[in-house]
Amino acid sequence: MRRLVYFFVCVLMTISVAAQGTRQSGSINVSEADLNRIKEGKFVYEVEGVGQFILSMDQNVSYEYSKPSIWGKKRHRLVLQKGNGSVYAESSDPSKKIQINRVSLSGYAYGSFDVASVTLNGNKQTWNTDGALTNPYVTTAENLKIWDACSVNVGGSRVSVVGVQVDYTIYDNLDSWNISDKETFEVSPNTYAEEIILDRTFAAGWNTICLPFDCHVSELGEGVLVQQFAAYDPEVGLSFSLVEQMSANVPYVIYCPEEIPAQAIVFSGREIYGAAPQSVSYNGMTFIGNYEPGFSMYGKYGVAQNKLLKGGPNAILNGTRAYFEYVEPAAGAMLRINYQPTNNTTGIETVWSEKTVVPGVYNLQGARVRTENNVEGLPAGVYIVNGRKVVVK
Repeated sequence: MRRLVYFFVCVLMTISVAAQGTRQSGSINVSEADLNRIKEGKFVYEVEGVGQFILSMDQNVSYEYSKPSIWGKKRHRLVLQKGNGSVYAESSDPSKKIQINRVSLSGYAYGSFDVASVTLNGNKQTWNTDGALTNPYVTTAENLKIWDACSVNVGGSRVSVVGVQVDYTIYDNLDSWNISDKETFEVSPNTYAEEIILDRTFAAGWNTICLPFDCHVSELGEGVLVQQFAAYDPEVGLSFSLVEQMSANVPYVIYCPEEIPAQAIVFSGREIYGAAPQSVSYNGMTFIGNYEPGFSMYGKYGVAQNKLLKGGPNAILNGTRAYFEYVEPAAGAMLRINYQPTNNTTGIETVWSEKTVVPGVYNLQGARVRTENNVEGLPAGVYIVNGRKVVVK
């Protein structure tokens, strides 16, 4: 009976899974006799309905139940030889993908007078022998968010591992995903795609872009540059700065040295964060990502023909792009785009658009005194109409 109760307690302590829609977060905490899960020289721990968690080294991993040193007590332990290895996961369901978020190994240097080091994904900890010390030494790698493997290195001497912990998240897995700028797409957050095909055309010169996943600018093609909205000053214009890494759902401007045809850009496996475009604002000027095909651009500003242009009644914007909103701009406000200069975009760093023209009559202080372009009946003075001075006598 005691053995049965112990078994159920171990199960409760060892595996915990919290479902969140299509996403599941879980953890394994393996110790004691459960360390005796050796297959073909690897430690393999299987979680039903999830998959296998594997600890592999250059040399075979072995299991012992013995006294590890002249001072220590008899323990269940994995023996890891000096060298390199990894902790990784294999899903039991092809439609799912396991992301490893945290790995922790605990234990001691193997011999009576040994000193060892255990490194997980660059995080190094010295392990001494199992003497009078009550608690084992611990090496932990946190905030990993990795899909392949957490690296392991054992240095100095072999080690005795008495505990293995792994936190993970389960994602929906897509073999291939085609993201088109002319179609509405729906994808759940916490989805992984083995391949992503970007089905849109980029004109030569400046465009806008917004994607529901992270990527490096180098993946977009040779000579391509990406800049983020960095500031807005009505007297100076819009300022941008170069980036090398693009974040999911954030709008950017992108320079292409030549036209890039649809489906020419293909991304390898990565997480998709869901279609939730973000906005970036400075001084009333807002840069907004868009995933909606045929989105009305009436009264909004977009990058077209290397200029920032205000959309008319029939102007539209397709998905994976971005646009600007400027509510109630001051008379004569500057809509000049100031790109960060680069060698690749000589002559294009500074792209001009016309100054914004807002209907109405303004005084010389910039205050609107009439909503229509009509100065009749106004007191004598100088006014601004359509960006020009008008004298009323």
